[in-house]
Amino acid sequence: MFMLSHSRVVYWTPDEAGRIAGGGYFQIVAWTLNQAAIPPGRLMRQCPPHGVETHQESRMALKIERFQPEGMNIRMSGGKPSYSHVVTVSGAGKIVYTAGQLARDIDGNCVGKGDMRAQMEQTFQNLDRCLKAAGATWADVVKTNTFVTDFDEFQKCADIRMRYLGVATPTSTTVGVTRLAGPDFMIEIEAVAVVNS
Repeated sequence: MFMLSHSRVVYWTPDEAGRIAGGGYFQIVAWTLNQAAIPPGRLMRQCPPHGVETHQESRMALKIERFQPEGMNIRMSGGKPSYSHVVTVSGAGKIVYTAGQLARDIDGNCVGKGDMRAQMEQTFQNLDRCLKAAGATWADVVKTNTFVTDFDEFQKCADIRMRYLGVATPTSTTVGVTRLAGPDFMIEIEAVAVVNS
């Protein structure tokens, strides 16, 4: 069912897995296009199933494990693994997803046209702001996806990547593309982090 209230629509949908395990619904709040800004708080939250106390979840410790399975090549940078082949997360925690970040300044301009090093610095600064806004640090990052227009130039800047991600060694995917959201952008990075709640 849904309910229209001022400028937002609230949808209630049954959670099939939760219903099998004893109930539960998701409340999804979709803000209409005439909203001036996205309101603070979650756009989607899970209501606890009937009879389950919410403090039970908070007693579970968050555990992040990073693996380099035997028989796999481990890419090194500065004497440390550049990334992990596998990261597992168990326990209660908050998952943080960032949008793909480009080398944009606050006005939306491309920083460092033609300069991969300058673009990586700006991109990581933007990611840093995103993580901090969600209460996460670089040590909480478990997955990155990187899109580059010039892989050779990207590889020359491994020191910048390791300065930020070396503390976490997240799983990582890098893809070469012909173009990003604008003709001057050379790199885009998105990240997933898990924070103990």
